[in-house]
Amino acid sequence: MGTIMIVCFVFTVYLIHHGHSQKNSTDTLLGQDSLIDFLNLDVMNENETVGNSGTSILPESLNDTCTITETNGTYFCYCLIDKNHSGLWDFVAIRKWIVNSNYEFQFDLKCVNFSKIVLPWPIKAKNIDFVRVKSCTITGFFTDYGNPYIETIPDHLRVMDISDSIILCGLKDLMSLLFNFREVTEDYNCGNDKTLQTLG
Repeated sequence: MGTIMIVCFVFTVYLIHHGHSQKNSTDTLLGQDSLIDFLNLDVMNENETVGNSGTSILPESLNDTCTITETNGTYFCYCLIDKNHSGLWDFVAIRKWIVNSNYEFQFDLKCVNFSKIVLPWPIKAKNIDFVRVKSCTITGFFTDYGNPYIETIPDHLRVMDISDSIILCGLKDLMSLLFNFREVTEDYNCGNDKTLQTLG
């Protein structure tokens, strides 16, 4: 089991950094003061119309987890995820929920005792441009592998910062990736390489 986890970790690191290693260091400079301020805080068919319903900005399951502020058309969502809310923060569900929103979303996630979140690579969504994750157990990392919908989403993410976190992957997912590695698309492999400014 330890060998599987190590192989999964190495493979994941390769996927995340492949295609980004030659970026100029000046690419990490951000152009918006609000984004810099946010960084400094210490803290499957998806074509179906789900959208943002009523006045709820995020799925109701996140009401007790996320604090949301709005500035100049951008929602800043700070989410503290404890064991009672483990697994409720789901990038795929959020992506569906906000698909029709006219707002930009930025997520700062902090987990208590490595609670779980669902965050699939390559973290692509129409209007999410910032994702920071700290001390979380990441599940569903390969959920978007082979998902044709991902190919239709333009690169949008500008900041991806994942620290002190664990990525869990099932043996079935790992074996599928290893046996079909040559079929991995450039878009899936490189992620948001056209827009990404900060990779941490």
